[in-house]
Amino acid sequence: MVLRRTPEFVPWLAWAVAAAGVAAVAGLVGARLARGRAAKAEAGAGGAAAARVAAVAVVAALLAGLAGPAAYAVTPLRSPINGTNPTAGPSSGSGFGAGFGAMRGGPGADGGTRAMEAPPGQAGQARSGPGGGVSSALIAYLEQNQGTATWLVAVGSARQAAPIILETGEPVIAMGGFTGRDPALTVQGLKELVASGRLKYVMADDARGGPGRGDSEVTDWVRATCAAVDGQDGLYLCAP
Repeated sequence: MVLRRTPEFVPWLAWAVAAAGVAAVAGLVGARLARGRAAKAEAGAGGAAAARVAAVAVVAALLAGLAGPAAYAVTPLRSPINGTNPTAGPSSGSGFGAGFGAMRGGPGADGGTRAMEAPPGQAGQARSGPGGGVSSALIAYLEQNQGTATWLVAVGSARQAAPIILETGEPVIAMGGFTGRDPALTVQGLKELVASGRLKYVMADDARGGPGRGDSEVTDWVRATCAAVDGQDGLYLCAP
């Protein structure tokens, strides 16, 4: 059923799986009948033949059950993955790829997913949501201006922080926990990080602004206290 949702993906596979399934059922039924006849006739050769047929049927059943998952499992090897939610399998044509992680970008031509590129005029933005693609311009700016700060930047969620960490190898604060809805970092905690010089930059705007989807006390404090960075939408400088 799942394979038929994307008939263009290895089109013969669904039919092969169906054929293997039918062969497995027929083989098991045939082996059972042959074993019964051999038992009545007390024929050892018939019992051995039934066992061989049953073994072939079991192999066919395994092929039917594992061929689809195996085909899906190898698709990520054919396309680059950038983010925390790599997905397997072809695109279903709905824009979400084969799994939840595909929301961060479009499906690749060969069934994988790729990181979402920022639209024109928003090159500095790091995106929230699963995977949270991030632009090279923002990465370069943060690395060039990190100075002696411990943390490269504070962002809204762990999924948004992950691609930045993977790209730079630097620590990044996830203010809103994994999804961005957990108030993991309080205003007082953020003030202490900034005052100690351990953190300079914070990403905070309506789409990506930390705990509470941009309307939290942390985001309000950042907007009121920190200076927006020119050319890097949503990025604020909170310490000199």
